[in-house]
Amino acid sequence: MTQNSRLLLLVALLAVVVASTPSHAGSPEGDVILREYNESSPLGFKALLPFEFLYNDNTRQISLNMMADEMLAGWVTFRTLWADEEPQQGNYVSRPGIENLITWAHERGMNVLLTLGTASPEWATSAPPEITDPGIRSRYRPQSQFLQNYGDWVGAAVTHYSKMGVRTFEIGNEPNSQDHFRSPTEMFAPTIDYFQMLKVASIAAHVADPDCQIVMAGLSLNGLRQAARGQNRVNWLREYYELNDTFTEINPDTGEIEKVWDYYDYLNIHPFPGNQPAGPMRPQIRETMDTMDEFGDPRMVWITELNTQFLDYPDNQFELSPKTGLKKALKVDARIQKVFWFSWKNRTPGAFCCMGFKTAGMVTYNLVRKPEFTSVQGLFQNIDLYRQNNPVLWDMRFSSDIPGPEPNCPNP
Repeated sequence: MTQNSRLLLLVALLAVVVASTPSHAGSPEGDVILREYNESSPLGFKALLPFEFLYNDNTRQISLNMMADEMLAGWVTFRTLWADEEPQQGNYVSRPGIENLITWAHERGMNVLLTLGTASPEWATSAPPEITDPGIRSRYRPQSQFLQNYGDWVGAAVTHYSKMGVRTFEIGNEPNSQDHFRSPTEMFAPTIDYFQMLKVASIAAHVADPDCQIVMAGLSLNGLRQAARGQNRVNWLREYYELNDTFTEINPDTGEIEKVWDYYDYLNIHPFPGNQPAGPMRPQIRETMDTMDEFGDPRMVWITELNTQFLDYPDNQFELSPKTGLKKALKVDARIQKVFWFSWKNRTPGAFCCMGFKTAGMVTYNLVRKPEFTSVQGLFQNIDLYRQNNPVLWDMRFSSDIPGPEPNCPNP
């Protein structure tokens, strides 16, 4: 069966449930859809800066409005970087663009997951002197004497952005990938390097806002198909959990010897293949859950990168339909709380892009809706409808202690 025929078959199975939402005119970008601001919404979108969030590009602004208003997404995630906000030591620089995005999201009833990137400023990076590219130099962890500076910036950032209503923060991105986190002495940064940054960040964030929530950096699929660029997620996670055996410090909140999961509220994974063929989604997620069980990690899980490349794989096409999406995409394990789609829009021809982003969107670069748009829209709307109509069952699926009945989406 060809890719097109698979997509046509998938679309034929879908019945888009149109949710009625009030609209209010007067926004300079057009009507703003006002929805219930509900943090229990399980679905969101992820987009990279500066590729999609550019304020002087009307096409991209329209694209963002499509994402918010037509998909009923409850969340959006984007990032800001330490290197950009503290270019000189102790001198924090505001980013009006980030503030505009937060305002835009809240106007449309969307929650914000803000990634506080670990990209090191030049004055803090541990990059070897022979590395001259500024972008690559920032990927190296900070020198040890500047570790607390990252925590100080996180505390300042949380103080600032929490006043705008942002209460959920991701600390870094893909620490098991050389594309995002590097060590000056080893091919892959040791897990202790990321743990140290997560710890100082989490402590500082909770001093700034005791009620904030911390999401661990998403772990990439790297290693299964890109061994030269990243460490297998499960291998990395096992080494990370094994740090527990080396700890002696007492966590004042628990009164017990600290554990690696003391410093995040949600584990985060990216079952996202990049340029590589997508494999079955459920085994990838299941192996992460099994590793969590083995070491006793009690946290819930967010998936902050999942995309249309899974539609190319026969084992996955039906997992994204409204009829089975809740069972198979979210019900792999009751601990999966959130799923973020990545990426929203194909890259503009000629623009810089990486991995599979040229074609991974649900709309083309000039905003033509792809077949995937309708299929994922149906999934989002059916799951949101189920959540609203079955609140008790929905809450039960978020409890690892209460198995509950298998929820069923409305039949298409």
